Amino acid sequence: MVAIRITRSMTKLVATVAVLLLTGPLWAALPHLDVSFKSARAWVSGNNLIVNTGRIERRWRWTGRGFLTTCITNLRNHHQWNHATPDASADWAFPSLTGGGKLISLRAHEGNDQGFTSPHLTVQAVIVYPRNNIGLRYVIWAFPGVSGLRTQVQVRRLHATVFAADHRIDTRDNYASPGVVDRVPVNLAGKIVTWIGYYADTQRRDKPGTPILRTQRNTSAAAHGKVMWASVADISDHHGNGLIMVKESHKCVNTPHLGANTGWFQWNQHGLANTGTGWFLHDVHHSTYHDCWASWVIVYHGNGLAMQRALKRFDRTRFPIHPRQDIYIMTNTWGDEAARGARLNNVLKEIKSQANLGIDALEIDGGWERKRHNRQPSWRPVYPDGWKTIRARAAREGVRLGLWCSAACPYTDMAWNYDHGGFRYFKIDLGVFPRMRDVARVTARARRLILLSHHRVSINWDITEKSPRIGYYFGRQYGNIFLENRQTRQPQNVIYVPYLVLRDAWQVAKYVNLNEFQIPTSDVDLVSRTLSDAWRYPNSYCFMQTIMGSPIFFTPTHLFTPATRQKLRKLIAVYKAHRSAMYAGYVFPIGKLPDNATWSGFQNQNFRTDTGFITLFRQVNNHHEHHKVALDFVAGRTLTITNLLTRTERTVHVPASGKVNFTIPTAPGFLYLQYKVVSGK
Repeated sequence: MVAIRITRSMTKLVATVAVLLLTGPLWAALPHLDVSFKSARAWVSGNNLIVNTGRIERRWRWTGRGFLTTCITNLRNHHQWNHATPDASADWAFPSLTGGGKLISLRAHEGNDQGFTSPHLTVQAVIVYPRNNIGLRYVIWAFPGVSGLRTQVQVRRLHATVFAADHRIDTRDNYASPGVVDRVPVNLAGKIVTWIGYYADTQRRDKPGTPILRTQRNTSAAAHGKVMWASVADISDHHGNGLIMVKESHKCVNTPHLGANTGWFQWNQHGLANTGTGWFLHDVHHSTYHDCWASWVIVYHGNGLAMQRALKRFDRTRFPIHPRQDIYIMTNTWGDEAARGARLNNVLKEIKSQANLGIDALEIDGGWERKRHNRQPSWRPVYPDGWKTIRARAAREGVRLGLWCSAACPYTDMAWNYDHGGFRYFKIDLGVFPRMRDVARVTARARRLILLSHHRVSINWDITEKSPRIGYYFGRQYGNIFLENRQTRQPQNVIYVPYLVLRDAWQVAKYVNLNEFQIPTSDVDLVSRTLSDAWRYPNSYCFMQTIMGSPIFFTPTHLFTPATRQKLRKLIAVYKAHRSAMYAGYVFPIGKLPDNATWSGFQNQNFRTDTGFITLFRQVNNHHEHHKVALDFVAGRTLTITNLLTRTERTVHVPASGKVNFTIPTAPGFLYLQYKVVSGK
């Protein structure tokens, strides 16, 4: 017998040959595909993959390395976005992903991501890159009847014993080459482009000069460039045709070091690229696919309001409202007393107070957790009988419970507290997610807990710090966003100032669905008079500022005076009678940007029923009892407008300007209105 010595190079050669024998030629034709779900359809024509929702159609060409977008069509007016010639071989790119790719499978099926998003047609292509030992899944979500598509790249290493040639994987740990997750064949030169982003670190943006929204509008874009800070690119031409690209990531305007490789928007004559893969290839392993940052592409026709409507509809479809767990009024124990608010006697007082006011849920913030000898939390309650007394009192009073947790809290401890305390809400705080493995770890924990509860639990994501956290366009399939701490006396940088809270909510409502953001109110009788003018505003006014979002009392409610309690009880009852209908609508800011002297507010429009709600605020330094406010979507139509607090009604024909006259006799003052379109289109 002759012994044969097998070297490492021979092993790699055999492995590579085995891959080619198993997978065939790299340029194989696309397999047959024609699958529909409601109005969504995916099919193959020659070397092209076409996906259609009934409102948007996107066409990709298989290049031998991946799928490359060649055309995007708005099916409502048949406008095509294809006026750039791509210079890439796929819509995605990793700095060191080289060589050809083999399409292993191309399939489509109905999905809903385990109940975390709306039902849709999922299209999934599996591709292997033998030279790099990388497997890639390209996933497209087509929501029927919606004018946008979501795409996502998922990557993993292939089995090391078969695909051994992984030496080309990039080991540079920097952001000079962030990779690409999406491309569109759009030449931005000469287009109208608006860049949009939101700030994190709301704890340090409680000042007139620190808004939480940043926009930059270029009426004639340059031929090439990049924008580092934005999460949304809105591109339109002079005929009203628009295309929106959104980073589904935790990126914020001020995210340190671009967070977990969130990248930027970059463009030239060949098109617009959404960069930032999240994962670097050298960080992925073979046990599972790793989700890279996703991308949304949405089309519309019209003005800036049409853009907001299209963006919010896709946002709502991607992050749907689940009434059972998403509609509630909450109180948080941190408020004025910090950890003291979680003491047992305070918690029991709050449960009784909230039941009396009609508040749905009490969230027990920091201070409940037991400390070990090294001061580290054990994530078990400090109370003598654990959660038994609190849970029983809450059940008796009909108040749901929520619990604050650090992002470091293990899943087993979250599950233990869910089982023993019956918590419906978990606030995730103190998170720092600079790498995708940190993001993946905390979101996997949230998903697992929600599935354990059969979708009875939801998350409140805290974004009050600058460290990379969850952001505005990511993670809301698990719950809503805790926007900001606003307290009564200290620390000075988060003192409750009513008009600044209104300003922040007004700006969030511009490009995100406000009803998934917790908007705080406080007790104005407790707020420092030297640091805030809250004393000039009634508590009823401050509560009404929150109801187009998710209201949260960041103050002990048992300290409200009897007169305040009586007014709040009435307002809460009226709001709760209408809030289900409000959550079915889309919220848009109206009036002027709040500056303590304007008329500002929100319009909540239900496009299916032609009905809606309005909250208007005459701020304390405004001297005009009557004011004309432009309403959206109702110009040229006749409305009946009902004051929900006085039950008075009037009929108004809205002129082409959209401006309707309103009266608020005193400042500060507010209106809570419901309207219905009775004629006109």
